[in-house]
Amino acid sequence: MAFLDWFSSTALPEFWSTLETEADVRNALEKSHHQPIAFFKHSTRCGTSHHVMSELTDQSQKIPHNIPIYYLDLIAHRDLSRMIAEELDLAHQSPQLIIVHKGQVITHASHHAIDWARMATEVSTISPS
Repeated sequence: MAFLDWFSSTALPEFWSTLETEADVRNALEKSHHQPIAFFKHSTRCGTSHHVMSELTDQSQKIPHNIPIYYLDLIAHRDLSRMIAEELDLAHQSPQLIIVHKGQVITHASHHAIDWARMATEVSTISPS
C-alpha cells in the first residue's frame, strides 16, 4: 500500500451508512427524532482522523448496534459538513463524533477524545421517545 493510499483507504463497518447528499443528512436528522444517531466526520487526508477511525473500527464491539452511524468523508463532501454544523449549531472539527437525539446534540467529541465506550454510556441515559 502506498503512503497516500493509507490516508484515503476507508473500510467502513457494515452497519455504518455513508452520507453523500443533503437528503441523506436530512433523513439522518429526521431519524434522530425517533432514536439516537451518530455522525462521524472524517478527513481522508488527516493522519489523526485516520488513526481515530482505526480505533473506532477496533472498538466496534462497544458501539450500541441500535444506533445508526453516519459516516461523512469531509474531503468529498465539505458542503454536508457545513450543513451538519449549521443544523446542529456546532463548530466543525475533524475527526468528530456527534450523537444526536430529537434533532439536538447530546454529546460530541473530536480528535483523540472520541471514545465509543464513554459515548455509549451517555446514550444509555437517554429515555425512550
